[in-house]
Amino acid sequence: MPKDTILVSLSTDNTNTETFKEIIRFTEGFDILNPTDKRQPDLLILELGDKVEAQFALIESLLEKKAVGEIFLTSDKVDPGLLRRAMRLGVKEFFPQPIPVEEVKHALEGFRLRHTPSTSGVDDEQSCKILHVTGSKGGVGTTTAAVNLAVNLAKRKSRPSVVLVDMNFVSGEIPVFLDIHPKYHWGKISRNIDRLDNTFLASVMTKHSSGLDVLASPHSLSGNERATPEIARHILMLLKEIYRFIVVDTGHSTDETSLAILEMADHLLLLCILSLPCLANTRKLLQSYKELGYPKEHINVIANRCLKKSDIALKDAEEAIGQDFFFVLPNDYYTTMTAINLGKPLIDLAPKAEISNALKRLTDSLIPPDKQKASKGRQFLRFLKR
Repeated sequence: MPKDTILVSLSTDNTNTETFKEIIRFTEGFDILNPTDKRQPDLLILELGDKVEAQFALIESLLEKKAVGEIFLTSDKVDPGLLRRAMRLGVKEFFPQPIPVEEVKHALEGFRLRHTPSTSGVDDEQSCKILHVTGSKGGVGTTTAAVNLAVNLAKRKSRPSVVLVDMNFVSGEIPVFLDIHPKYHWGKISRNIDRLDNTFLASVMTKHSSGLDVLASPHSLSGNERATPEIARHILMLLKEIYRFIVVDTGHSTDETSLAILEMADHLLLLCILSLPCLANTRKLLQSYKELGYPKEHINVIANRCLKKSDIALKDAEEAIGQDFFFVLPNDYYTTMTAINLGKPLIDLAPKAEISNALKRLTDSLIPPDKQKASKGRQFLRFLKR
């Protein structure tokens, strides 16, 4: 967008128009067009009324002719079918009524960042990153790391689109960690894998208050709900079209499906603790990854629950596994267990705690904030899940 000011056109009823005007007036970089102004708007905020088909035809025409940069919708009715149609046409955001002020602010900020010219010459927005979080054995804190990593990404100022996928086939516990109650899981949707598309996949996500989307694991271990490598690849490929970051928790599984996820991952986070059995297993896994040809530079070994005075020194542990630790997380049993029992991310429960700050630094070390751009503009998909 060559000009500095973003021009907004409002096509809403009087009450909602005043609400949007009030929000936009206090949002830097935006200006509202008068009804008589003939300049082309960068953003149209349109309220759906009784003549839905005519309005959808208008939306399609405006976007095809590039007569407007983006379109946001609002309505007093939330119809998943209409929202899916809107998404296919290219609508970026949907706001229910009464108008959620904070969500509109986030959407405007996302628009501004999406249309700010990149100084790097690289379109990072189109580059989805998959972060595969796994453990060298059970009980090393894999889910704690995955959940808090995903939430930290989702809560960044630019509001990137983030999904947390629970591929822990034995004991998926992400809903407990976030105090959410998913209606769907990947086991159900994988039964019709051939008909699965990104529109339907987005509609079955569970939304967390941080802005994070969650795709839960099945509640049972019945054979017809086991993931296969083909199912995992298909789901991840579709998610890459929707999200900026995909965080996958596989527990400590090393089966073919986990390896299929590994092949697609941009980063592998391998968690371990400073015990001899765990370090021995970590070394074996690292050797296996090497034999599989997985790039060493993509493997990040995380030492978890580390005490300042440990029986095994960090240097000795690194020698034992044959690789330096990418990051060391401190031991804070009380804070971590309290967060799990309350279903809260650590950054919300105890933002100043050492473990919370360490997880924030880990997130920034993996994905530096200044290299990460705005959401892919799919935040309105949360309304498809209601």
